[in-house]
Amino acid sequence: MGGRDVRFAKTEFSFLISHSILLFKKGVVIGNETVKQGILSALFDTGTTFIGVPEEQWVSFAAALIANRRDCSISGIYIVCNPFHGTTNLSNVIFAFGDDASISLTPSQYVYGAYLGFSQITFENDNRWILGHFFLINKLAIFDMKNQQIGVLNDSSVYIPYSSHPIDWLFIFLIALGCILILVLCVMLGLLLWSYR
Repeated sequence: MGGRDVRFAKTEFSFLISHSILLFKKGVVIGNETVKQGILSALFDTGTTFIGVPEEQWVSFAAALIANRRDCSISGIYIVCNPFHGTTNLSNVIFAFGDDASISLTPSQYVYGAYLGFSQITFENDNRWILGHFFLINKLAIFDMKNQQIGVLNDSSVYIPYSSHPIDWLFIFLIALGCILILVLCVMLGLLLWSYR
């Protein structure tokens, strides 16, 4: 829809998808462990934040993703971790499309505060993954409507300015608490000085 902007990418795109359905021919790999092998289907969705994992694959996928993190847990359809540990002991997630085509997500691309960028999805009689924002972050995609295909560039030289840092609520809480304490001390000092009059 408008061609390729050479300011952001100088290499060629790999067209991984045809007719809206993407096939992982080799599966999904976390670190060195293949979590799901064989042909999987997926949809790109720029309006979805998380990467949706089908219900039947959710528990094994989430367990493999947090295997080295005792502070993480599966909380319903999300994975929640202690945000102070950041990306420590989390692995890259590799979506293997076959041959040499693959897309790799680093932990810094899928960690968002206390949440990891994956969630369980449930569709009746459908085992598709939904590849949302956390999949497409810092990647360039071409939506070729004429040929009904989507190309993705998984290039480390790609830089798309984006801030995915969550609001640090603890910092805001501590600032507010400090302001309240200063206000209380000022009131107490004022009352003390007034009582000496």
